[in-house]
Amino acid sequence: SSGINAEYGGLMITMETTTGCRLTSCGNGSPNISPEDLAGETAERLICDIDEGGCVDSYMQDQLIIFMALADGVSTVRTGSLTLHTKTAIHVVESLTEAQFCITKDENC
Repeated sequence: SSGINAEYGGLMITMETTTGCRLTSCGNGSPNISPEDLAGETAERLICDIDEGGCVDSYMQDQLIIFMALADGVSTVRTGSLTLHTKTAIHVVESLTEAQFCITKDENC
């Protein structure tokens, strides 16, 4: 399942930086939102991810946690504000493995 309501459709916007980094934002349609509003909200989420300076979008953050925990050595990723899914993934991974995460705020952002 794609998570997109087939009856009302959805929207995925992907942008690519000059260095090849791709960021994506998705929105699900519903009877309560016009296509124009859906596009605006989806674009706004993508702009927020870009403005926060992350190298991964808010949908990718939590998916990287398990790979970081399983990797040898130290892993680093630059994100925007951590999502609740990412915070939960960190908690679960730290509970189930020996991996420890250190979150630092980039004062330049």
